Amino acid sequence: MVYIIASVKALVAADWAVVGLYLCFTLAVGFFWRRRAGKDLGEFFLSGRSLPWWLAGTSMVATTFGSDTPLLVAGIIGQRGIAGNWWWWSFVLSNVLTVFFFSKLWRRTGITTDVELSELRYGGSGGRWLRGVRAVYFGGLINTIVLGMIMLGGQGIVSTLLGVAPDTRIGLLGLSMPLSLAVILVLVSFVALYSTLAGLWGVVSTDLVQFAMATLGCLALAYYTVSSPEVGGLIGLRQGVATHHPLGPSALDLFPSIGNAKDATGVSIFWFVTMMAAQWWASWYPGSEPGGGGYIVQRVLASKDERAAQLSTLWFTVAHYAVRPWPWILVALAGFVAWPDTSSLFPASWQLDAGRARELTFVAAIPRFLPAGLAGLMVASLIAALMSTVDTHMNWGASYIVNDFYRRFLRPDRDERHYVRVSRVVIIVTIVCSALLASLFLDNIKGANELIVSVGAGAGLVYILRWFWPRISAWSEIASMIGALVISQLVGWAARAHPEWMGGASGDDLVAIKLLLTIALTTLVWLVVTFITPREQPETLERFYRTVRPPGPLWRAVAEKLGMAADHPRLGLTPLDWVAGCLMVWAYLLFVGQLLVGMGSALPYAAVAGVTTFYLAWRLRA
Repeated sequence: MVYIIASVKALVAADWAVVGLYLCFTLAVGFFWRRRAGKDLGEFFLSGRSLPWWLAGTSMVATTFGSDTPLLVAGIIGQRGIAGNWWWWSFVLSNVLTVFFFSKLWRRTGITTDVELSELRYGGSGGRWLRGVRAVYFGGLINTIVLGMIMLGGQGIVSTLLGVAPDTRIGLLGLSMPLSLAVILVLVSFVALYSTLAGLWGVVSTDLVQFAMATLGCLALAYYTVSSPEVGGLIGLRQGVATHHPLGPSALDLFPSIGNAKDATGVSIFWFVTMMAAQWWASWYPGSEPGGGGYIVQRVLASKDERAAQLSTLWFTVAHYAVRPWPWILVALAGFVAWPDTSSLFPASWQLDAGRARELTFVAAIPRFLPAGLAGLMVASLIAALMSTVDTHMNWGASYIVNDFYRRFLRPDRDERHYVRVSRVVIIVTIVCSALLASLFLDNIKGANELIVSVGAGAGLVYILRWFWPRISAWSEIASMIGALVISQLVGWAARAHPEWMGGASGDDLVAIKLLLTIALTTLVWLVVTFITPREQPETLERFYRTVRPPGPLWRAVAEKLGMAADHPRLGLTPLDWVAGCLMVWAYLLFVGQLLVGMGSALPYAAVAGVTTFYLAWRLRA
């Protein structure tokens, strides 16, 4: 049996030279920004609040392209075809909501992290408790899971490129660990070095180069893979997928067919409607948080002004959804033509399940199809993708732990350089914990993503309404977080122990039912808590209003009390902007897809893209 992993020999000296030059560049960036980043937490975590929109937005895009991302897409296509990507394309609704409703509000707060909003929006012990809990929960637990997922994707890449079994172990620093994980830790050590030296300045500087490398590398891989004799161009791709994909020609459909509960595309209509109608606003997911949050808000807070904050999130949304996916999708589809049976790729001793093997076909295409030099660029781009995501999560997670827990509750009276030093220690500890998680507990990327969505299901609506409904309190948020975590696990247990409670549903339908149950029960919990706990003190709401000036009719009473009713902001055309923004992003995305793999006309998508682009350009004019 001939394994494609043996073709690692195709990576010649020129390829490894490209990789080496990139790693040297990252270290140089770290030392260049070291002195400026070490001044205070504002420089270390927010780049002095001076980022232009294009740099802040590109940094967001680079962060969301982790080494695990194209592998995740390959796994989705292997199970559900192209239409399965609506699992994450549905989050366009959340990201565009942030662009038009929340980005300017976040920038007005003047805070250091989005967790710090807890004590600006709420008062008393509730606000303090919420800030501490969110800092540890998101900066510690959730951030560690995300980093572990990224490392898992990196391990698969290393194993495939080096041709070693995932369970091959070596000794490193007195510990026995998988060889692939050891290589990832060496790469992450570069990230840790420049990230701890340069803070967010180093992160955004390297992100700019990482985004360019990753985009060029994926475009080259898609071109050479699809045009190879094995695949036979776009026509051969369509024919080969129709023949070899388990779903047949329906794997190329851009939408699920409206008809039976589960149609020929392998995508449940019930699941699809749930994703589009509920998931995007109810679930917390990194990069697409309802109401904004995480590293997206970190870049917003680091932007030089409100306009830059809005434009940066718009550029991120367009690039993330409409620019990058199709090279990943083409390579994933081509994998079914080149390797209809993944047993021809990996030894049986690797013990990979079908989903994991299909994820790794993306990596296997690199030495198989790319010429010397370009293969090195693609390997370097995957390293860049890994590093661009890891460096952000290092910096972002440390900002929570240090600014919102350590500084706020443990050591509030130390100097700024002390907090920078502690931030550097926290980054190292987080990496160690994430490596252990990836090695011991995570099995596949898709499962880890679904875990993250499930533990936050139901809490998202609170993060949206806190900007518009003064009655939301700190206890509402605390109840939603705890409720989502506990209820999601209880619903999961019920589905396993008593499947009859779920009406005998399975597959996508079961995923949708569990999500909807979690959302409904969590929403009920936090609504009850909202109405049985005291309202926020008037002075707290007035302080928040003076700082942020939130729009909408529910804040008018506060505005009148402060004598600011005449200048109270209205929502106006903002809801229409949101609709137009969503349609624009999806239209560009589907226009390209129709040109590449679709069987119908791309003109309707082009028309929608043109009209919405013209409208938004008029609305966003300086």
